[in-house]
Amino acid sequence: MAAAERVRTEPHRALLECPVCFLVYDNASKTPLLLPCGHTFCMECLARICIFLKLDDRFPCPLCRTAVAIPPGGVPQLTPNLEIMSTFPPALQTRQQAWLEGSQLCWLKRDEYEDTATVVTLPLLPHPNPELSNPSHLVRVHRPAQIPRYWLFFRNCCWVSVLIMAGFIMIFGIIFFPIYLIKDL
Repeated sequence: MAAAERVRTEPHRALLECPVCFLVYDNASKTPLLLPCGHTFCMECLARICIFLKLDDRFPCPLCRTAVAIPPGGVPQLTPNLEIMSTFPPALQTRQQAWLEGSQLCWLKRDEYEDTATVVTLPLLPHPNPELSNPSHLVRVHRPAQIPRYWLFFRNCCWVSVLIMAGFIMIFGIIFFPIYLIKDL
C-alpha cells in the first residue's frame, strides 16, 4: 500500500520542481514557465539556456528538443504555468515582474507591508570582475553551499570499498577459517 501511495504522490511532487535544476518553483527566478510542447521549467534555467543563443530566436526544449520561439523581451515573457502557480500560497500566486539585463535575470521584489519594491538581480554567468558584478544599488541572491559532486563520488566509493572489504572478511570467516581449523586437527 505504501508503494502505491508513493507512486501517486511522486508525479505531483515532480510537478512542483524544475526538472533541470530540481529546485522548487516560486514566483521570482524559479517561476514555472510553460513551453508550447507542454513541458514546464523554471525561468532561471531557461534563461541560462538562452543566454548562449543571442543570435537565435529559438531554443530547444531541454526534454523533447522541440524548437521554442523566444518572445520579444526574452524568456521572462514566456507564459507561466498557472496550474503550478495555483498551488503556491496566496501571497506568492501573483507573478513578479521579471526581465533580462544582459546576462542578469532581474525582477521586482515587492514588500507588501511598506508598499515598496526592490530590484533583485541574479547573474546567469560568473563575472570576471566581482566589483562590477554586484553594484551597490542591486541585491545579490546567494545560494546555499552545496557539496561538490567529486566529494560525493569519493565518499560513495569509500563506502563501496568498505562494504566489499567487509564481504571478503565475512567470506573468509565463514568458508576458509573453518577449513583452516580442520586442517590443523
